[in-house]
Amino acid sequence: MKMSKVVGDPRDEQVMPASNLTQSKMVSFKITMSEYSKGSSHSNQLMQHQGRDLMMLRNQAADL
Repeated sequence: MKMSKVVGDPRDEQVMPASNLTQSKMVSFKITMSEYSKGSSHSNQLMQHQGRDLMMLRNQAADL
């Protein structure tokens, strides 16, 4: 069994691609925003909690 690793092995890129990470964050951001604007079945407390999470997500996305 060969243990030597090929430099630039495409499998390494697929571990955590930054673009996919950002996209999934933005998708969850959009979903949460639409839920937030509906505001139908959620309590105010949950809304405030989601708002804090959204701010954290937005800051993290800006860092990338």
